[in-house]
Amino acid sequence: MSTAASPALIAYATHYEIGWVAWGIGALVGFAVAQSAREPSASLGATAAVIAVAALIVAKVLILEFALPSIMRGEVLKDRGATAAMFLLVMGINRSFSPELQRQIAQTPDNAPLERQEELQQRMISEARARAGNATPAERERIVRLHTSGILESAGFFNLLGRLFGVWDVIWFGLAIASAWKIAQQGPT
Repeated sequence: MSTAASPALIAYATHYEIGWVAWGIGALVGFAVAQSAREPSASLGATAAVIAVAALIVAKVLILEFALPSIMRGEVLKDRGATAAMFLLVMGINRSFSPELQRQIAQTPDNAPLERQEELQQRMISEARARAGNATPAERERIVRLHTSGILESAGFFNLLGRLFGVWDVIWFGLAIASAWKIAQQGPT
């Protein structure tokens, strides 16, 4: 199943899922099945196709479990606004805005005039941006890791796995299955 790890490693390293790698996996599986056979057989094609599909599904699971969290953290850390939003969440949960702002937030009723609410929001965002900007890289990484993992968990494994499959995957999977089938049927060379 080392072929299944290749797309995940490529996605982890490049932050992109490269579809044609699936086609290569199909060809490699077909070749491996053909080499393991003593003579060509029609059943080798079906065997290779099933193994290729299994390898491609395992590859998607590996991308979801190992590459996607890293990709998401990297993208959030590159975006100052997204990182500041993570700090805003933490500061709101921990009530760690400046004492003056924290007091004003506590004293503002839910039915306060819209202008007052917007002013408080802007001050909260401003403090979160300042805190994110002054944070050490390790602190930013910790905050982003905490919240991105929470976002991924709340989205659900099977929901995210389903979203990893798209129209292009159908094409690449089809090419992978056809390649595995055809190469395996030819037998050892």
